[in-house]
Amino acid sequence: MKKIRPCKKLFIILIVLCLAIASLVIHFIISQYVSNWKGSYVRYDEMLLSANGEYFGIIDTAKDKVLITDYSGKIICDLDTRGDSAQQIALGKNSFFLLHQWEDEKGAGRIVQYDYQSNKMKESVADNIATIAYRDGYLFIGEWKKEEEDLFYHFIPFSNGFYANYYCKEEAFANELKNLKPNHEQMCMVGNLKMYYHQDGYFSMNPTLDDYLETSIGTFTAEDKVSGYGAKTEQETKNRTLVLNKIGNMKEIQKPIYEIYEYQSGTDIYGVCNIYEKRIPSRPVQPKNVIKSYCYKIRPKENEIKIMGQTNSCLGIIASNFYFIYQKENMIIRQNLKSGDEKVICELEKEQNTYYIQGDYLLIVGNDKCIPVKWNVG
Repeated sequence: MKKIRPCKKLFIILIVLCLAIASLVIHFIISQYVSNWKGSYVRYDEMLLSANGEYFGIIDTAKDKVLITDYSGKIICDLDTRGDSAQQIALGKNSFFLLHQWEDEKGAGRIVQYDYQSNKMKESVADNIATIAYRDGYLFIGEWKKEEEDLFYHFIPFSNGFYANYYCKEEAFANELKNLKPNHEQMCMVGNLKMYYHQDGYFSMNPTLDDYLETSIGTFTAEDKVSGYGAKTEQETKNRTLVLNKIGNMKEIQKPIYEIYEYQSGTDIYGVCNIYEKRIPSRPVQPKNVIKSYCYKIRPKENEIKIMGQTNSCLGIIASNFYFIYQKENMIIRQNLKSGDEKVICELEKEQNTYYIQGDYLLIVGNDKCIPVKWNVG
């Protein structure tokens, strides 16, 4: 048997040690990377769920299907969309609609109508379709938006409603779309629906609040005053100023980071403000990262703000006049703002989740599951 020289033995030992150290380092880096990606995202800019008086529908992006159930949980429609995924859904009375965005470079959208037995009824393609919604017998369509300083086209995210430029009756889908046109009062009636014209060139069921776009998401510090706290509109700047003035500088944090999610409902604005000790860019947030979370109500005409509730080490998600919704550890909590009572409305199984907010529902997406939860029950 050939003997290994001492120098070779030492060389082999060094290689083994290096490999062991490298393995430990790689394991540490991966564990840190994975731990950094645990947590949650809050999104207003996706319309993956829709509800009407009878049914609830979601676009399950993980399983490439559209699932529609009644309110008892009975499956009404289970549509396989593999190879032709939709971005938005709108439930009508006798049919539902799926929007497939960006069919070409002009921003065309393809809308497909199905009955509730999963049968395809009609299909229509038109330029510049960004978003769809259904109300009281009508399908509403909103256009893409792009300002001169914007790099990309976008649509205005709504958590509590929709915006539109065109409409048609459900049974007349795929025929000519009708334009929404303002009257002398800057409104437009569609059936019994009162639509308000907004400065950004769209109609909504919410009244106009100067230049406010009906939802606002932003991260800023008290030192960002010169830039209007990163706001895009004057009303957003006013809102963020009210938030800072009301909450004030926190003594336990040297330079707090404020992150807000807010939306318009009627003539009022509801929001949550999560406060962090350090900035958390483009990655999910864990409740333990949040020092304090507040929910508030703003009356823009009076330029007044009211803090309705607050928590510690919880991720604020959304609020209404009656409830504050937040994540506490692995639970989604609904707090009654009048009584202070807390109720668990969902227990999370996954360590990373995304919350899509649309109307009274919260769609919780975690890896291979989509769970709709009704958060607003008043």
